[in-house]
Amino acid sequence: LPVQTAAGSQTISRQSVERGVLTEDVTAADLFKRYATNLDTKLISQATSGLTNVAGTVSYTDASPTGAELYPKLLGALSAAEGVFLNEADVDVIVMHRRRWRWLASQMTSTWPMVGGPKTEAQQSAASTGSRYGSGFAGFLPDGTAVVTDNNIATNLGAGTNEDEIYAVAPSELHLWEDPAAPMFIRAEQPAAASLGVLFVLYGYFAYTFSRYAQVQQISGTGSVPPTFTGV
Repeated sequence: LPVQTAAGSQTISRQSVERGVLTEDVTAADLFKRYATNLDTKLISQATSGLTNVAGTVSYTDASPTGAELYPKLLGALSAAEGVFLNEADVDVIVMHRRRWRWLASQMTSTWPMVGGPKTEAQQSAASTGSRYGSGFAGFLPDGTAVVTDNNIATNLGAGTNEDEIYAVAPSELHLWEDPAAPMFIRAEQPAAASLGVLFVLYGYFAYTFSRYAQVQQISGTGSVPPTFTGV
């Protein structure tokens, strides 16, 4: 597996560093957040090896998509991924764009939401970090499958360049390696000193694979166009 580099930099004026309040802290925090976003985007969309490019496809064609129509596709993708492992791993996580989850959570069966937050004690424990973006599971499907949301999933896919994708995965087979100290942060006075600037650099090395088994399944098609939120 190739070892890759994720890196970024920002030069800010010495005046803002010396006279500003928390300027360095805010800039460094932005770099760390963007580093994580950049790495996450590569894991999902990178040519050949990214999640979207190693997944099998479950087609979802629907001119008027509803949560009830999407649900069998979700279970079909989970079933297809489970068939690869023969009980060697649990396919128990669905990954989708947050816009798709918000839409799915808005769908109703009779007078109850179709999906929601943790229900059982085990699910409550698994989601104890909360449902804020990036902090844990957003919620659970009716069958108990955990849902992770990720806004780095592309939303310009398909013939209309407006579709997103949903992934069924076995977390134990999503492999990512990083240096223990990654990412590394450098604050450099040179070569920006001549222009009275301070250079901040952040970098890290990583390698990954989702292809040890051909297990990832993606749901894609016209049913994944931008969701419409309608009131009662």
